[in-house]
Amino acid sequence: MPGTVYFLSLGSNLGDRRNYLREAIERLRTVATVPGELPGIEITGIASLYETTPVGYTDQPLFLNTAVQVETALDPPEMLAACKRVEQELGRNTPFRWGPREIDLDLVWWGDGRPWRERRWVAPGLVIPHPRATERLFVLVPLAELAPGLPVAGRPVEDWIKLLGVAETAETAGQAVRRVFSGPGWVS
Repeated sequence: MPGTVYFLSLGSNLGDRRNYLREAIERLRTVATVPGELPGIEITGIASLYETTPVGYTDQPLFLNTAVQVETALDPPEMLAACKRVEQELGRNTPFRWGPREIDLDLVWWGDGRPWRERRWVAPGLVIPHPRATERLFVLVPLAELAPGLPVAGRPVEDWIKLLGVAETAETAGQAVRRVFSGPGWVS
């Protein structure tokens, strides 16, 4: 499969959160493999599972978050469409910005792998790298686990975590990140 790499941030804070994340990953594997549709998506990495505090609107349940690395021939708008399709299939219903949701898939990073070469995409409705990724521990911590040294907005992901002044289980600016399952085994 041609080698464009994406890193996605996945989150859920309603219902069976772990199952929503598991199902989203499974659907990513199949959402674009129907003959005549977009090319396939190969999952090439899955981070641990983290429980995190909400950001933005904070009066809502805790999230479960993870990150996945995928390889595909899809361009950014096609990849975004695949993510939106998965969210729709899983019944995402977010009544207001930053509100509670069954599932959330965000395109965080786009580029080439080993050595990592970050690319930018700027268009109405889609900016990669994600414009708020560097402010959100629930994005950065799983990314750092999955791809140490990954450049995000021109700096290694670990630098952004240090700039926020935190370690994996610390709390800063109202954000707490706690690993609840190590490694990709939580998906099975």
